[in-house]
Amino acid sequence: MSRAFAMRGSGIPLSTSKRNPSLNRQYERVRMSFNLSSAPFSSDSLWNKQVNTGANYTPLNWPTSTGSNYGVTWSQTGFPVYVASSSDPVVQVSVPASWGWPGGTVSVHVPAGATGQPGGGYGTDPNPDAPIIVIDGDIAYNFWRFSRTSDTTATAQAYGEANVFTGTGWGYNGVGAGVGAAGNSELGGLLVQAQTDTGTINHALELAVANNILLPGYVAPAIASDGYSSTGIVKEGQLLGIPPGTAMPSGLSPLGQEVFRALQQYGAYVTERGGDTTVLRAQANAYNATTINALNTDLNKLLPLLNAVSGGTPTPSGSTSSPTTPTVTPAVTQVTASPGTGIEHAGDTITLSLAFNKAVTVAGTPTLSLNDGNIATYAGGSGTGTLTFKTTVASTDTNTSALAITGVNLPSGAGIKDASGVAANLSGAVKTFTGLQIDPVQPAVTQATATPGTGTEHVGDTITLSLAFNEAVTVTGAPSLSLNDGSKATYFGGSGTGTLTFKTTVASTDTSTSALAITGVNLPSGTAIKDASGLAANLSAAVKTFSGLAVSTAPTAPTQPTTPTTPTTPTTPPTPSATKPVLTVADHSLWVAGRGGKVDLGTKVTTTDTNDRVTVNITGLPRYETITDKLDGQTFRGDNITLTAAQVDSGLELHSYYRGGGHPTATLTLTASAKDPTTGAVATASPQTITVVDPRPATTTTTSSHHHHHHTATNQQPVATTTAAAPTTSHTTESTDHQHTTAANTGSLASQSFALLQQHFDPAASTLATTAAHPIMAADHPAATGTTMASFASQSFALLNQYLAAHTGHVDPGQFVAALSQATGWGHDSLLARPQH
Repeated sequence: MSRAFAMRGSGIPLSTSKRNPSLNRQYERVRMSFNLSSAPFSSDSLWNKQVNTGANYTPLNWPTSTGSNYGVTWSQTGFPVYVASSSDPVVQVSVPASWGWPGGTVSVHVPAGATGQPGGGYGTDPNPDAPIIVIDGDIAYNFWRFSRTSDTTATAQAYGEANVFTGTGWGYNGVGAGVGAAGNSELGGLLVQAQTDTGTINHALELAVANNILLPGYVAPAIASDGYSSTGIVKEGQLLGIPPGTAMPSGLSPLGQEVFRALQQYGAYVTERGGDTTVLRAQANAYNATTINALNTDLNKLLPLLNAVSGGTPTPSGSTSSPTTPTVTPAVTQVTASPGTGIEHAGDTITLSLAFNKAVTVAGTPTLSLNDGNIATYAGGSGTGTLTFKTTVASTDTNTSALAITGVNLPSGAGIKDASGVAANLSGAVKTFTGLQIDPVQPAVTQATATPGTGTEHVGDTITLSLAFNEAVTVTGAPSLSLNDGSKATYFGGSGTGTLTFKTTVASTDTSTSALAITGVNLPSGTAIKDASGLAANLSAAVKTFSGLAVSTAPTAPTQPTTPTTPTTPTTPPTPSATKPVLTVADHSLWVAGRGGKVDLGTKVTTTDTNDRVTVNITGLPRYETITDKLDGQTFRGDNITLTAAQVDSGLELHSYYRGGGHPTATLTLTASAKDPTTGAVATASPQTITVVDPRPATTTTTSSHHHHHHTATNQQPVATTTAAAPTTSHTTESTDHQHTTAANTGSLASQSFALLQQHFDPAASTLATTAAHPIMAADHPAATGTTMASFASQSFALLNQYLAAHTGHVDPGQFVAALSQATGWGHDSLLARPQH
C-alpha cells in the first residue's frame, strides 16, 4: 500500500500551519469527546454527503475478480484508531515538515502502549508503514511511521491533522488533513467497528486502487496524487458509486450488506494506490478475522459494481430515498467469554455472549458447539441485542489450549430472529478465545506401592514408596509421607513425570508394626504437587496400608538353653543361626557388546528366614564394566562389591565400556550370605560364577595329538605362533594382556612356575594345572627327560623371574622370552608373557 512518503515528491509546497506554526503547543480549549460510533467531520464534509440526486453513472472497465484482487486492508497494514482521554500520557512526537505542516514537536495525549501498526513497507522499502490515528479532544492526529521511543516521546516521518467536528477531512491550500496520498485524513471513509456495529454506515468510504488502473493526476477534493498508469481508469479524488436500483448480491455477510448500502448511498472516494489490489480500509485494532475474511469475499462481488459518478444535484441531508436495499438482517457482531482468559477445570462455568446489531427474539433452546466436545446452552437475553449461553466444564471434555465456538445449533422449533421475523445471520458467532484454556482432568494419585512389598524390615533397612498419578505432575519444595510407624518418607524424585518416589529408613525409634501404612501427605509452606496447568493434585489416594510389609525395631529373643544331661557337664545352649540363602543364576555364560553395551545378569536370591539380612558379594568385575541395580539406579564398580537382596532382586544390569579390538573375558564370582541381625550368625551359599565375554568371540579351536584346547585372547595384539622344525604336536598360542595387577596376579605367576617345576621333578606329569584367578594357557607335551626337563625348568624360572619382578617393582616395560632348551626331534614352544604390573 502507498503511504505518506510515497507522495512527498508530488510537488506540493510545504507551508506553515495557519493554526499554530510552532507546533509545540499546549491546548487551552475545552476538550470535546468524540464517539467512534459517529461519522467524523462536519455534516458539510464530502465524506458525509450522499451521492447527488440525478447523478450520472459511467461504467468502469474493472479487472475481472480472481477472488483475491479486491478486498479490505486490516490488521498489519490497516490504521489503528485510538480515542485519547485527558488522563492518558502526553507524548511529545517529533515530526519533520510534511503535508504543509512545519517540522517540530506535536504534543498529544496517547493511550499507554498505543503505537504504530506494524506492516509491510512500500515497494522496495522494507520499513513498516506503522500508521496510527489518535483522536485527542476534537483533533484527529494522523501519523505515518509512528514509533514510540518512551512513555512520553515518539517520532513520526509524516503527519497531518483535522478537526473531527468542524473539519472536512480533506486537505486545503496544500495543507494535508492527514497522510493519505490525496491529502486526506485516513479517518475519513475508514470502516470503524463502533459505527458498523450500529448496522448503518453514514458516510462515504475510502478506496485504494490497484496501481495499474490508477491514472496520474487528481480531481477535487484531492490535493495530490501518487497515480502513474497511463492506462488507468480512475484518478484520486474521484467519487465512485453503485447505481441506484442495483440489486444486492446474495450471500453477503452482515458487514458486506452494510458496505453495499453505503456504496450505493454515499459512494467511495479514490484516495491512493493499493499495490496489486483494490481495497477498502478498515480499523486495524478492531473486528475479528472471521468478519474480515467474510468481507474480503463480499468485496470481490461489490467493488466491480462501482461506476464513476458525476453531475446531479446535492441530496438533502437525512434522505434515505436513494438506495434500494432490503431490511437490515440481524447478525452477530461480537462474541465474548467470561472469564476471558485463564484455565478452567471440571466443574467451572463459562458464560458466552453473542452481541447482535439489533434486538433479537429467541424461540426454543439454541446451543453453541464448542471445540472441547461440550456445548453451551442458551441462558437468556431474548428481546435484547445480546444473548448469553453457559457451559460447565465436564471431566469428559477434551483438553484444549484455546476454547472456541465452532457453530450455533438450532434444533427443531428453535430460532433467533428480529421483530419482523427475519432470521439472524449467526456466522459471526464462530470464534476462538485465545488464552482461555480447558483442562478438565484434575491430577490425582491412582496407585501407591512399596519396595519391598512384603517381608519384615529392620533398623537400617530402606523402603521406597511410589505414588503414581493420572498425569505428569511437578513438585516444588519437599513433600513427605507420614507413616504409621511414626516416621516419615521424604521426597526422592520424579518431578515432571507421572510417578513420585519417597524413601524412608527404619530407625530404632520407629514403632514396630505388622503392616506399614501411609497415613497422609505433608505439604509444608512453599511445597506443592501440581500439573502443568498449575492445578493442585488430589492426594487422597496416597493413604494406603501395605499388608505383609512389617517393620520390626526390637531384637529377636534368643532360644532358651536346654537343661544339661548331667550336672557336671551342662549342654551349651544352641545359638540362633542364619539360614543359608539360595542364589539362582539364569545363565552362567553371557556376552555383552563393548562401548556402552549392557546385559541382564539374571540373578535372584531367596531365603526362608525373613529375619536374616541377605547380601550378595560379587568379585572379578573388570575396570571396563559396571553393574547397575534397578531398585534405585545405583551403579557399582570395582573388583569386590556387595549388594542387598532387594537390589539383586530388582534386577542387575552389567554395562561394558570396553573399547579394544580383542575378546576380553571376565569371570564374576557371586556369593550369597545371610546374617542373623540378633546373633550375628552368618550362613553363606556356595559361590557361583558367570563368565562374561566382551564382545562375543568367534570360537577358535587348536588341536594336538592328545588334547583339544580353546584359547581366548584378552589383549588387542595376537602373538605369533612359534613351531619347532619337526613337531609332534601343533599349538596356537594367543597372548594374555592384563592391566596393573595385585598380589593375586603375581601369585598366579608363582603358581605357574611351581607347576612347571613339578613337571621338572615328576616327568610323568603331562598337564600343567593352574589355580590362577585369570585364565592361562595350558600346554600338553609328551613326557620327556634330559634336555626336555631342562626346558620345563627354564619356563618355570622365567615365570619366577616375573613373580620376583612383581614384588621388587623392577621390571622391563616390554616382554621377555624364556628360551627353552633344545632337544633333537622334539617340538617346543616359546613362552611369551607380559609384565604383570
